Amino acid sequence: MKRREEGLGFIELLIALLLFSVGALGLLTVQLVSWRTSIEGAQVSQATALARDMLARIDSNPDALRRYVRSELRSDSPATADLVMCHTAAADDAATPRCDPAALAAYDLLQWLGLLAGGPESATGLPEPVACIVAQEQRVTVAIAWRGPRAAASPVRSRCGAGLGRYGPDDQWRRVVALRTWFPAGGLP
Repeated sequence: MKRREEGLGFIELLIALLLFSVGALGLLTVQLVSWRTSIEGAQVSQATALARDMLARIDSNPDALRRYVRSELRSDSPATADLVMCHTAAADDAATPRCDPAALAAYDLLQWLGLLAGGPESATGLPEPVACIVAQEQRVTVAIAWRGPRAAASPVRSRCGAGLGRYGPDDQWRRVVALRTWFPAGGLP
């Protein structure tokens, strides 16, 4: 009978280790899901901040609105070849010429493209970003698409970045943030 009691303690130890292992695996799974969710939240937050930044740039330079409009803006796109640098001068610096609205729009797009790509001004970059700036009637929409950390359907109905082959089959990895602003009843400049 003594042998039976000694063997029972070993079986209890194995069952306890099994239960502990299942619990630890569950905690690791929760940590992984939490990590992915925090990454997605940070990406949405960054994309929203970038879209707001571009809308503010457009709002401060409304005379050149049509120069901001781009169907597909990304760092490796030939569509950015027409963007040139412009020098913004301080109010007391009369020697440096000031930008006209079109040159300022080009400067804004280049500077913003660096932020979008995760340049030195940005702490992190969005993976494989594509931006679309659309102006129709009285509204301007800035949409930013990027590759998310997992496959999921994007709740935004923007076509920005769709069909480029960058975001997996059927764009299942594509995430999109789209912000829209309205201009006064007079229409777009």
